[in-house]
Amino acid sequence: MIVLAILTGSSSLYLYSLVYQGTVSIFPAMIVQGILLLITLIAIFSYKGKRTTRSYDGGGYRIWTLRFGIIVLSTLGNVSIFVLYLLNFLEIIQAL
Repeated sequence: MIVLAILTGSSSLYLYSLVYQGTVSIFPAMIVQGILLLITLIAIFSYKGKRTTRSYDGGGYRIWTLRFGIIVLSTLGNVSIFVLYLLNFLEIIQAL
Protein backbone atom coordinates (compact mmCIF):
# COMPACT_ATOMS: atom_id res chain seq x y z
CA MET A 1 0.00 0.00 0.00
CA ILE A 2 2.85 2.39 0.70
CA VAL A 3 4.22 1.93 -2.82
CA LEU A 4 0.77 2.66 -4.22
CA ALA A 5 0.54 5.84 -2.15
CA ILE A 6 3.99 6.98 -3.27
CA LEU A 7 3.13 6.32 -6.92
CA THR A 8 -0.17 8.20 -6.75
CA GLY A 9 1.44 11.09 -4.90
CA SER A 10 4.26 11.47 -7.41
CA SER A 11 1.82 11.08 -10.30
CA SER A 12 -0.33 13.85 -8.84
CA LEU A 13 2.65 16.18 -8.57
CA TYR A 14 3.68 15.38 -12.15
CA LEU A 15 0.14 15.98 -13.41
CA TYR A 16 0.03 19.27 -11.53
CA SER A 17 3.27 20.36 -13.18
CA LEU A 18 1.80 19.54 -16.60
CA VAL A 19 -1.31 21.59 -15.84
CA TYR A 20 0.79 24.46 -14.51
CA GLN A 21 2.87 24.51 -17.70
CA GLY A 22 -0.27 24.50 -19.83
CA THR A 23 0.40 21.12 -21.44
CA VAL A 24 -2.81 19.54 -20.11
CA SER A 25 -6.16 21.29 -19.74
CA ILE A 26 -7.96 21.35 -16.42
CA PHE A 27 -10.91 19.03 -17.15
CA PRO A 28 -8.93 15.90 -18.18
CA ALA A 29 -6.50 16.58 -15.35
CA MET A 30 -9.40 16.73 -12.91
CA ILE A 31 -10.67 13.34 -14.11
CA VAL A 32 -7.24 11.73 -13.80
CA GLN A 33 -6.73 13.36 -10.40
CA GLY A 34 -10.07 11.97 -9.24
CA ILE A 35 -8.96 8.48 -10.24
CA LEU A 36 -5.64 8.95 -8.42
CA LEU A 37 -7.54 10.18 -5.37
CA LEU A 38 -9.79 7.11 -5.38
CA ILE A 39 -6.75 4.83 -5.61
CA THR A 40 -5.14 6.63 -2.68
CA LEU A 41 -8.34 6.39 -0.63
CA ILE A 42 -8.42 2.66 -1.33
CA ALA A 43 -4.81 2.47 -0.12
CA ILE A 44 -5.52 4.31 3.14
CA PHE A 45 -8.65 2.34 4.00
CA SER A 46 -7.23 -1.07 3.08
CA TYR A 47 -3.95 -0.54 4.96
CA LYS A 48 -3.61 -3.44 7.41
CA GLY A 49 -0.30 -2.55 9.00
CA LYS A 50 0.42 -0.90 12.30
CA ARG A 51 -0.93 2.66 12.35
CA THR A 52 0.44 4.07 15.58
CA THR A 53 3.31 3.43 17.93
CA ARG A 54 4.33 4.74 21.32
CA SER A 55 6.24 7.96 21.48
CA TYR A 56 9.99 7.65 21.57
CA ASP A 57 10.45 9.80 24.63
CA GLY A 58 7.97 7.90 26.77
CA GLY A 59 5.50 10.78 26.94
CA GLY A 60 2.47 8.51 26.93
CA TYR A 61 1.09 9.67 23.60
CA ARG A 62 0.97 7.77 20.32
CA ILE A 63 2.36 8.81 16.95
CA TRP A 64 1.80 7.47 13.43
CA THR A 65 4.20 4.95 12.01
CA LEU A 66 6.32 6.10 9.06
CA ARG A 67 4.44 3.94 6.56
CA PHE A 68 1.02 5.12 7.66
CA GLY A 69 2.24 8.73 7.78
CA ILE A 70 3.41 8.53 4.16
CA ILE A 71 0.03 7.18 3.09
CA VAL A 72 -1.80 9.95 4.98
CA LEU A 73 0.51 12.60 3.50
CA SER A 74 -0.14 11.26 0.00
CA THR A 75 -3.89 11.31 0.63
CA LEU A 76 -3.81 14.90 1.89
CA GLY A 77 -1.76 15.97 -1.14
CA ASN A 78 -4.14 14.26 -3.56
CA VAL A 79 -7.19 15.80 -1.89
CA SER A 80 -5.68 19.29 -1.94
CA ILE A 81 -4.71 19.07 -5.62
CA PHE A 82 -8.17 17.76 -6.52
CA VAL A 83 -9.84 20.63 -4.62
CA LEU A 84 -7.53 23.09 -6.39
CA TYR A 85 -8.55 21.68 -9.79
CA LEU A 86 -12.21 21.78 -8.81
CA LEU A 87 -12.02 25.41 -7.67
CA ASN A 88 -10.25 26.34 -10.89
CA PHE A 89 -12.81 24.47 -12.99
CA LEU A 90 -15.68 26.24 -11.24
CA GLU A 91 -13.83 29.53 -11.79
CA ILE A 92 -13.71 30.37 -8.11
CA ILE A 93 -9.96 30.84 -8.49
CA GLN A 94 -8.45 31.97 -11.76
CA ALA A 95 -4.88 30.73 -11.84
CA LEU A 96 -3.06 27.68 -10.60
